[in-house]
Amino acid sequence: TKQYFTDLKEGFSIVFRSLMGVFLIGSVVANFSIGMTMAILPSFADSLGGVKLYGFYLAAISAGSLIGALFSSWVGKRNVGRVSIISFAAGAFFWFLSTIVPFQWLSIFLFGLAWIPIGATNILFATISQIVIPNQYIGRINSVMRSMGTIAMPLGSLIGGYTANVFSSQLIFALASIGILFISLVWLLHPKLRALPKADEITADTFGVRFKVEHGKGATL
Repeated sequence: TKQYFTDLKEGFSIVFRSLMGVFLIGSVVANFSIGMTMAILPSFADSLGGVKLYGFYLAAISAGSLIGALFSSWVGKRNVGRVSIISFAAGAFFWFLSTIVPFQWLSIFLFGLAWIPIGATNILFATISQIVIPNQYIGRINSVMRSMGTIAMPLGSLIGGYTANVFSSQLIFALASIGILFISLVWLLHPKLRALPKADEITADTFGVRFKVEHGKGATL
């Protein structure tokens, strides 16, 4: 409907005229890398010792994300900019190490560690969104953020599956860690992101977000 496209257009306008646009870039790159990884993960696991290891890598993703989510409240008490830079850099480091270590179980363990900071920051960012976005805007803004991120994942899977026919799955798995490192670099190089304070100190003004109607704590005129 016309109203739907009007709301969607407004969502894009709000996102790309604020720091949320930079958030979105990181989300797209991360989802692309994750999609690429999921496409070649069975082949990568098989190259290390059998397809049975594939299930353990999936379990490592779930366990790491869950542990990260449990630590998200602790992470939120630190400066968001600093902790995001460190978290994504650590995640990329452990991810890359899981590719080159010669032991299967150590590789799975390191891959699980890589997902702890990813899981923690995912919950943290969701919390921040709830803080800075008024209720009547959450739907349209989340639609933009999630749609763009969701599109990137199957695209990454497509490219990952195709390149696996040309390059080794180990190489592609290692390159995927660059996508996580990219987020850390974006935050490091962007002065406003780098300087983000604790989660409970962040407002819509911190993100440069502007809404048409004043509504609650996070909205501005």
